[in-house]
Amino acid sequence: MGRTLRKESVLNTRALVRYVSGAEVPVNVHTAPIYDNDGNIELVIEIFAGTREIERLAEESRHTQQRYEQLFNAVPSSIVVLDRRFRINAINRRFRENFGECTGRLFFDVFRPGIFPAYRDPITKTVRSGEAHQGEMVLTNNEGVKVNMMAWTAPIKTVSGKLVQVLAIFADVTQIRELQANLANLGLMVSTLSHDMKGCLTGLDASMYLIDSGFYRDRPGRIEEGLDAGKLMVERIRKLITDILYYAKERALNLATVDVVSFTGDVIANVEMKVRGANIQFQPVLPDHSVEMEMDADLMRTALYNIIDNAVEACIASATIPDHRIDFSLKVAPENIVFTIADTGGGMNPKKVDSIFDLFYSTKGRGGTGIGLYVTRKIIQKHHGTISVHSEPGEGSRFTIVLPR
Repeated sequence: MGRTLRKESVLNTRALVRYVSGAEVPVNVHTAPIYDNDGNIELVIEIFAGTREIERLAEESRHTQQRYEQLFNAVPSSIVVLDRRFRINAINRRFRENFGECTGRLFFDVFRPGIFPAYRDPITKTVRSGEAHQGEMVLTNNEGVKVNMMAWTAPIKTVSGKLVQVLAIFADVTQIRELQANLANLGLMVSTLSHDMKGCLTGLDASMYLIDSGFYRDRPGRIEEGLDAGKLMVERIRKLITDILYYAKERALNLATVDVVSFTGDVIANVEMKVRGANIQFQPVLPDHSVEMEMDADLMRTALYNIIDNAVEACIASATIPDHRIDFSLKVAPENIVFTIADTGGGMNPKKVDSIFDLFYSTKGRGGTGIGLYVTRKIIQKHHGTISVHSEPGEGSRFTIVLPR
């Protein structure tokens, strides 16, 4: 206190004091001058606390902090704490594993809600209202995969009731949503396949009638017509079952080194008779040299068959357009190969073009299952390739497949 009076400044020092009990205790002493209206020191305030007590409180604080962090990180859900400006202040271990280290960043610079319109997500609602909210959000994890998250938010307030932070807890419900989608697709598939199989069975009944009546009436032409109809129905059933099996069970690619030019020649040989038999000109163009790359030949053959079958059916359905043509080409570049399949069928409007790769969407009405092009795109994506389509009503369609070498 004497030094504080002489120096007229705040001082911190250590001292040894004796309690009433006789115990001598080391303390931290804080002294500060208090001035009167004339600027003279009138009083000195002295505050001291035992260093052992301070150390004990600090140790308790450390233990409390450790217990808090253990509980925070042990919660099996993803937890994030944000301030009123949506800046991330703290995240637990599960959140860090799912979305990476993002402390200090703005939440909506890292994640974008996919279901709620702007400012309708639970976090924004809590910041605005100061009340707890819940709802489903779609976030993107650190691997770039979109995940469905159920969010619960709670306000963190001061004693006076001022909102300072928002606690958000996320539970991953992606598998539940996928299960719901799969069950819905299953019901739609059963309905779609029932109609398609019914059409195939009707066609087989007709072919059997033609064969039976032609046999008993000795009319070979009718027998031949019945056999052709039966083959067509069997091919439709085979394609349908192949697509269903691929959709129902994912399987890894069976990669092997393939001569792409030879492979494409085999595809052309298998479809050429069907295309020309439908009175459609077929004009394949291939390189004159062999090119090798890795691919699953069986799956890629299925993908190309699906597109060519669609092209044939599009031409047949456009009977008003004379002299239909299907062009099929393979181009080879240093980095990729490009398949192009173009037809002169009826074409599609932009809305149909945007939907043709969706599961169970078909431009053929009851005549298609909507599985073929969906499966085709999945096969191409598994090869890390892309498929695009350009089409205009009345001007045909052009499918372009790009596969990296």
